[in-house]
Amino acid sequence: MNVLRLQFKNFMRHAELDLVLPEDGTMLVVGANGSGKSTLVEGVAWAAWNRTLRGSKPWREGEPCEVTLTTKLVTICRKRSAAGTYSLRWEYNDPALAESVFDTKTKGQAALDKVIGPFDVWRKTHVLTSADAAQFTEASDTARKLLLEELLGLDKIDAARDRAKREAVATETALERLTGAVAQRSITKRNAAATLAALPAIAVDPAPTVNARELADMVRAAKLGRQLLSDREKTVFDAVRTRRSSLLELERRFARLAANQCPVCTQPITEAVRAPLAEQVRVETEAVTEMQAKAEAEAALVKDEYNEADEEYTTLTAREKTLAQQTAMHRKQAALAADIDAQRAKLQGILAGCEAELESSKQMLPMQQKRMACLTAVQLAFSMKGFRAQLLNDAIVGVETFANMWLQIIDPELSVTLSLGEKYEVKLSLHGAGGGFGYPALSSGERRRIDVAMVLALADMAAQATGTGSGTMWLDEVFDTLDPAGISGVCEALSVLSSSRAAVVITHSDELKSRVDARVSIAMSSL
Repeated sequence: MNVLRLQFKNFMRHAELDLVLPEDGTMLVVGANGSGKSTLVEGVAWAAWNRTLRGSKPWREGEPCEVTLTTKLVTICRKRSAAGTYSLRWEYNDPALAESVFDTKTKGQAALDKVIGPFDVWRKTHVLTSADAAQFTEASDTARKLLLEELLGLDKIDAARDRAKREAVATETALERLTGAVAQRSITKRNAAATLAALPAIAVDPAPTVNARELADMVRAAKLGRQLLSDREKTVFDAVRTRRSSLLELERRFARLAANQCPVCTQPITEAVRAPLAEQVRVETEAVTEMQAKAEAEAALVKDEYNEADEEYTTLTAREKTLAQQTAMHRKQAALAADIDAQRAKLQGILAGCEAELESSKQMLPMQQKRMACLTAVQLAFSMKGFRAQLLNDAIVGVETFANMWLQIIDPELSVTLSLGEKYEVKLSLHGAGGGFGYPALSSGERRRIDVAMVLALADMAAQATGTGSGTMWLDEVFDTLDPAGISGVCEALSVLSSSRAAVVITHSDELKSRVDARVSIAMSSL
């Protein structure tokens, strides 16, 4: 981040400040302790990220506070009112770029971070103070790895990897469901096909052609005819019986005349009286005999007719029963056939549905498998077993190369080696001092030489990794603990550094004015 201008209002010690910084070269800021020198770099941190290096509150209670930070790319203004209300406004310096208007400060800060980078990366690659000069060298191996990953923007890769992991889990679940559905559909298809094959072919007899209503009418007519003949057969001898009764009465009367004397008046009965009655009995007897013969003949005819009618009735009732049985069988067969047809249609529908789903699954399954393979490959590629390790290794080589280049200027006796451990942690080895016991065994001056070289190396690496060019370096009291040779080495390094970027050197030592090749020198007492 190239800082071009800083403007303060009631920020820490400064009631008001307007400072223009060079785009390259060294700016030397000299002042006594407590004069507000370090407030400059604190102002950058607070304006850009609402944070401070010291972790303290930079404003004055009960007074409004404002810092405006102008960089090569954006201008940022952060305020705090006397009542404690915060505001953030930032915009691109190029009017052609989009306006930066946000609903909330949080969204505005998140968008700003994407432009200027995160606070921790800026602090560890562009700020070197006496308090935290050894942030990289004294950090754990794992912390060094995390810093380099953040420097390389691998947090974006982490987001992509996490997204790929989430999508892989979802895809795996989808694959399991799809595979299970294929297996279930295959079983359903197999069972449906077996059931369909086992369905019997039902033969339905032709429907009876006899009109059931006409046949029923014929049965009723035959029954009625038979009944009429039966009734007729019973009445054939009624007239004979009536005539016979009259004959019997005549015979009783004639029998009473056989005594030759009337039983009532006792007068004699003559032949003249008996003869007419005898003739009447004879005639009546002949008539009854004739009627009996005719009745018997008629009864025989009626009997024959009755037998014929009975036979016809029996035949018709048998035909009616057979028709009823045939009709019932036809209906039963038709109902069973319809049920079988319905089952067949349902099973055919199930088979068609299974085949369609299986065909769709056959098309989707390779796609999901390919997607799963791609997501797995992405996770692998973004992991330490993929190109992530190569990127980290390249960064280590770059930082090591830059660090040793700066050490050649600061102290040629010293050098460093960076390497990846088994768990991909970043190990730091020192050469030329410490007797092989590492950073803790170095003197304060040797440590400071290493610290300066590492921060400058990280700054060089950050410029290459982000592609944003070199930003303003802030070196606050870095000459403490250095002997004259160390001061000369760091001054020479600053001279090389300031040829391509701006460096702000903050110190309380007036002696450095003659040793630091500064384009701009400022005494804090004059601000």
